[in-house]
Amino acid sequence: MSLVLQTGTGAFVAHGARSPFQMAGEVGLGQLYLTFYSFASSMHHLDVTGLSAQLESKEVPDADVAPSENWLDDSLIMAHNALLNCLVNYNRAARLGMRRELRQAIRDFMKAWKK
Repeated sequence: MSLVLQTGTGAFVAHGARSPFQMAGEVGLGQLYLTFYSFASSMHHLDVTGLSAQLESKEVPDADVAPSENWLDDSLIMAHNALLNCLVNYNRAARLGMRRELRQAIRDFMKAWKK
């Protein structure tokens, strides 16, 4: 199992055979890592990518860093999506037979957050 540590320079080093991205891919969640985890990690650890993602305006370099009410909708959408992913994966692993209910929950998610 990999252990990820933050170095004094803010860089991350993966120790072990696999990186978090590799482990996510092994369980079929590589796309989630690319679309969520890498950006959330950058915002949390305030690297250049994370800071630029939080800029109020591209003209004036003033970042409203998380936690911020500006990020409330995005945070709730990501949390709701993460919950649904957990439920879908748990249903699959435990063989609960709740595919129909989960499909409806996903449709409800899409309807609730449609902009």
